[in-house]
Amino acid sequence: MSFCVDANVFITSWNDTYPRDIFDSLWKQLTECKQQLCIIQPIWNEIDPIPQHHKKRSIEELRREYPLKCYLQENEFKFTLVDPEVQNSALELQKEYETREGGNGANKNDIILITYAKACTLTVATLEREQPSPPQNLYDYKIPLICQKEGVACVNPVEMFRQLGIKI
Repeated sequence: MSFCVDANVFITSWNDTYPRDIFDSLWKQLTECKQQLCIIQPIWNEIDPIPQHHKKRSIEELRREYPLKCYLQENEFKFTLVDPEVQNSALELQKEYETREGGNGANKNDIILITYAKACTLTVATLEREQPSPPQNLYDYKIPLICQKEGVACVNPVEMFRQLGIKI
């Protein structure tokens, strides 16, 4: 089983839920499973984005200011480029779900994530919670609901860990 992972899985896990100083074994196991984790480029860019003018800093400074991105890079996590066909499909889906930046629902990158997962038959992993009933406005739909409507499997990080055989 392979997963197309939302940025919030990495960011919230690293910063809040499973910080590396306490859950180091989780991060080691995730690194061992990295071949089963797909991080598309727009999602990769959301994770600890390092401004161009900061890239000249020492590795120690970068690790201090951008620890998650440095961890992923140093452990050879890679991002996947999204081909134009998937980009075009994502644009159509954005229109269908009336995607808005800064709204309560899915954003542009979320739609690309779902579209890529659908095209490659991957399971989306996200921290976003299921919505028990569809909101009135399509632009308020979150990742799990859109995945459901589009026939894409979607799990939370704990279920992803379970399916990857990760135990801490």
